[in-house]
Amino acid sequence: ANSSIMKFQVGKLKAALGQDAEWIFVDSPLVWHPIPGSKDPLFAEPGAFEKAISKGQPFLWWYSHGNSCYNCVDEGVRNLLELIRANDPVDVVVSFSQGSNCLSLALDVLRRQKSPAPWTLSVMFSGGQIDDPVFAWPAGWVSAQPTVRVLNGGEDSFFHGSEQSLRNMYSDLVELTHCDGHLFPNSEPRATEIYA
Repeated sequence: ANSSIMKFQVGKLKAALGQDAEWIFVDSPLVWHPIPGSKDPLFAEPGAFEKAISKGQPFLWWYSHGNSCYNCVDEGVRNLLELIRANDPVDVVVSFSQGSNCLSLALDVLRRQKSPAPWTLSVMFSGGQIDDPVFAWPAGWVSAQPTVRVLNGGEDSFFHGSEQSLRNMYSDLVELTHCDGHLFPNSEPRATEIYA
């Protein structure tokens, strides 16, 4: 279901890039389950719109998390890197929310392996931070991975006050803010400015 939702979310970006960009959409094999009645955005039942886009497919996540505690990270990172390598060459990885966090986790695995990233540019829509201190990058290490991050500049269901900058994690970073919440930007004129 996640790739179906991502296809919808990147519509404006895809239109801005035109026909020359080839898009490959991938899914994690880890199935996510809601907690009935939960108000936590990590576990709340998907809305009718997300369910319609998913067309009955299960919702997925790259690793499990809640209360800043991650599980299945090794499996999630391994799955992500295998999918990227299976589609080599990959120039750009576009991610959203937890997928962005998983990219940061993958870069740390590659650092430990002394391997370069098998993609050239990361474009993160929301997320990218690592909330679980067990998986935090080593003190003082900053990734040189070229990264564009598009984030909400205001309060949303995940962040009180706005998402934090990733300047402490990435040295080659461009951050673009919008005010549409924990979503891809869609309010004009800012959305067009970001996608241009």
